[in-house]
Order: sequence, then C-alpha cells, then structure tokens
Amino acid sequence: MHPSIRSIQVSLVVAVSLSAGCGSKTTDDSVSPVVESAVPVSKTAPKPAGTIAERIEKAKKSLADGDAEAAIVVLDEGVLIDPLNRDLLAMLIRAYTAGAEKAKSADPAKFYRYNVTCGGYMRELRDKFADLTSEEKALIMSTLRNEAAAHAKSKRVEETTGSLRELKGAGFADFESLRKDPDFEAIFEVESFRKDFDAIASGK
Repeated sequence: MHPSIRSIQVSLVVAVSLSAGCGSKTTDDSVSPVVESAVPVSKTAPKPAGTIAERIEKAKKSLADGDAEAAIVVLDEGVLIDPLNRDLLAMLIRAYTAGAEKAKSADPAKFYRYNVTCGGYMRELRDKFADLTSEEKALIMSTLRNEAAAHAKSKRVEETTGSLRELKGAGFADFESLRKDPDFEAIFEVESFRKDFDAIASGK
C-alpha cells in the first residue's frame, strides 16, 4: 500500500484514539464526536472483483439516486484495487461530501468523520497530481472549506486554523463570509481562534 494512503489511515486512527472512551476535549470542555475511519486499512485483503471504472459508474448512479452510502461502499472497495487512481480519488471526495451533507443535522459524528475522511482523500489527489484541472482545484477548495467547518463546529481551534491556512493557499479569499456562516459561529466565540483567523484572512 502506498505510504501516503497509509498516512491517511494513521491520521484517522489517531482521531479515533483521541475521540474514543471519554471523548476528546474541545475548548469548551464538551465531548467531540467519535471519529471512525472509513478508509480500508487491511493490508492483506484480496482485491475485489471488477474495475475502478465500473465502480465509479455505480457510484455515480448511487449519488444520482441520493444514496451516498452506497457510493461510498463501492468506492472504498476500489481503494483496494488502486489507492492512487485519480478518478477514484475525485469520486471518493464527491461521495463523502454528499454523505457528510446528508448527515449534517441528523448525525454530527458522521458529518465530522466523513469530512475528515474526505480531507484525507483530497490531499492524496492534491499532492499526487501536479497538473490539477480547474474542476479538481474547485473540489479541493470546497473540501478544505467543509473540513474547516467540521472542525469549527467541534471547536477544534488548531485543526480549523490548519484547514483555513490550506484553504488560503488554495486561493480562497472570501474569509468575511465565514464570519456569518452558522458552521463557524461556535468557534468564533474562542478568542485565540479569532486572532488566528484575522491573521490568516489578512495574509499574515
């Protein structure tokens, strides 16, 4: 398995360990959502039948039907075929984004988990391929914004500012809109975040 794919798995396992048991403490002493990895981690699992192209087509149909979970299942298995397939990574991002949006109100833990997983796949796409298309660049920017929002809702200051710095690097400029975004409302109550945010927004 490619080392960078393994790094996604490790980061998500760390998130699990931070959130397990008593939960991970945030700035307001609340317990953050439990984070579970949705990325296949088995080194010995046999490659599933079929091709990545077939799986992408199935995932597209599932997403068109509003079934993000089915798309995620078929695409996650595709990682066992080729973890660095460009089209697969892009579809994984779209599927997890759709799943996160669907879970936003009903299942905050899944919303957080899916956005973190999506961010991992996004970085694989960004770091592996230098010749990003305009569509891929837009996908990366939206993923970073969603990831920042997920961290912000849990008042994870360091993680939120990290995503926002990457978002700035990706070309995002409308930071003022985030001040009015309900997803960021809770974290703007934290003074240290406000200072970091002002510095990022001003380019310092």
